[in-house]
Amino acid sequence: MTYLSFVHFSYKFQTSFVRVSFSLERDWYVTTTGLVRNWYETTLLFIPVMGQLSHLGPYLFPLITFYNVIKILDLAFVMLYLRSNRYKQKPHIMSVIKGPFDFTGSFGNLRVYDDPATGKRIIAEKGGPTAEQFWNHPNYAMARENIKEFAGRSTWASLLKKSLSDIGHLMYVRCFNQIMSAGYHILQQDDIGKVGSRNIAVSNDPAALLELDFNKRCQFKTVLRNIYKTSLSPDKTTVTLSIPNFVTSRDTQWITKFVAVRFYLVIAQISDMALNTVINAYEPVVRDLEVLSKCKHSDWFMRNSQPAEVNLEVSFDQPALTLPGTAVIAAIGVEFSTELIFGEPCVKSRNGSMAIVGCYTE
Repeated sequence: MTYLSFVHFSYKFQTSFVRVSFSLERDWYVTTTGLVRNWYETTLLFIPVMGQLSHLGPYLFPLITFYNVIKILDLAFVMLYLRSNRYKQKPHIMSVIKGPFDFTGSFGNLRVYDDPATGKRIIAEKGGPTAEQFWNHPNYAMARENIKEFAGRSTWASLLKKSLSDIGHLMYVRCFNQIMSAGYHILQQDDIGKVGSRNIAVSNDPAALLELDFNKRCQFKTVLRNIYKTSLSPDKTTVTLSIPNFVTSRDTQWITKFVAVRFYLVIAQISDMALNTVINAYEPVVRDLEVLSKCKHSDWFMRNSQPAEVNLEVSFDQPALTLPGTAVIAAIGVEFSTELIFGEPCVKSRNGSMAIVGCYTE
């Protein structure tokens, strides 16, 4: 009888404690009254045991009381902590390797990689759903619905960035995210296709490319005043850039002191993306347009207050916009030199900014 009473007490206390713990995690709330009631019930349940062990009574009752008081204070503290942090969601902070521990790749549940933006080696914990969870769990139904469009936008963004590779040294290393965002805005303009199979047609929203920020740290609009003009020739072959009365000390700004500046003009053709129902994947409507890009740069303009004329012309080998589902983009790059070596401007990577300033469609 004594053993059964003690087992009943242990089971009652454990289930009650687990119930209160789950209540904390689920509702973020528990009352002190409930905790006291739990203490009262467990103490009453233990009375038969104390009757059988009367010679230990003077010692057991204070121990039970002390144990329950500690539990009440413990849970009351947890309750107060959870209440105060209910709306404070602290982000998961990754670790940064500072010692001579040198490797990249996966290590157990950790992965190590070099961050190109900061130049630091980062160690992070693996996360996200498994393949089985992604394809079967109802929580990822919307993600499964948009996965094809996401893959299509990724391919489109890669081709767009590749077509501007001549001024890739003026882009921020994480500009790919901005291109993906522009692709999403263009995708939303397709009112005919269903979600999961909509086309990425630049002609639906050409302005989305003009708002792209390829260098978030040094925005193009703050580097060069909006005094430039671009135009596409009637035969759809040549793009012209002109900056009249350009003054380096007035019309350009850089984060550090510079001694000279020069300009790039890149023209490229990009294709719309459409879902190929045969292979169930997105493909460009016209292939291999990224290899048709052309680039030209100006001479160096020394920093001074003398006005100068900037004129650049770049031409395709064949007329553009001859096939449906294509567009022409014109991008300007501004590169700065912060020092002279043997009297000549010295070029360093990422010393400048760039942007798409023209988008032409049929």
